Amino acid sequence: MTGMLRLQFPSCTNAASLRGGACRPVFLTYASDEDWYGSANRAIREAARRAGTTLVDCERNLAESRATYPNEILFYPNFHPRAPSCRE
Repeated sequence: MTGMLRLQFPSCTNAASLRGGACRPVFLTYASDEDWYGSANRAIREAARRAGTTLVDCERNLAESRATYPNEILFYPNFHPRAPSCRE
């Protein structure tokens, strides 16, 4: 494939690559604590803490927006973000 840029990434497909430091996992919470998402987010936060790795806490990052706008504006019924919450 002449002329194409080929990017090289470490293989992150097995536990050994994680233990060896070749890859660093990032944990990501759901954007809401509503319904069962709250217990899932608590488990994700605890797992990130125990693993000592990066946590992107979407629920806490969107807390100010959620206090200002109703869920119907920020999220679809399954809590996937709508455009207004993606701009925050």
